[in-house]
Amino acid sequence: MAETDQFWEKLYLEKKELRFPSGELLYRVHSGGESKPELEDYEDMGDSKQHIFEDEYQFWLDCNNTNCIRFDDHWVSFTKEVDVIGSHYFSGKGLRGFVIVLRATKAVDISSFVEKAIDEHEVVAPMNRRDVVEIISFEEFMAKYGKGTSDYEKGL
Repeated sequence: MAETDQFWEKLYLEKKELRFPSGELLYRVHSGGESKPELEDYEDMGDSKQHIFEDEYQFWLDCNNTNCIRFDDHWVSFTKEVDVIGSHYFSGKGLRGFVIVLRATKAVDISSFVEKAIDEHEVVAPMNRRDVVEIISFEEFMAKYGKGTSDYEKGL
């Protein structure tokens, strides 16, 4: 992480044209929102059933606990576009948990030169608690920030 953090910090300092406007909102989905695992779901795991269930259950607890979100100042990926959060693409990646809404203070907009299957409108910024506006559930996020144009809002 230290190397990538240095890379983004250097890019931010040297390429002013890539800076995302300070004060603008960014969005990041924290995994979670999945159904609670049940022991019966692991019947086909043989002798390892209990251990696998316990690991999966702990992972589920962590994903549904906003206190487990790491605000360690590492540079991570965000999106600048609400519709990306509500897209089928993000749904297919299991990203329907809590949404972190952050007010950018230092960020690099890489959306113009990163090509992916879908335009994620990607911006990289430090994951810093002091920049957080709120952390809300996916459904609350879409109700509050949605524009009625995402796949989720259109019911697609």
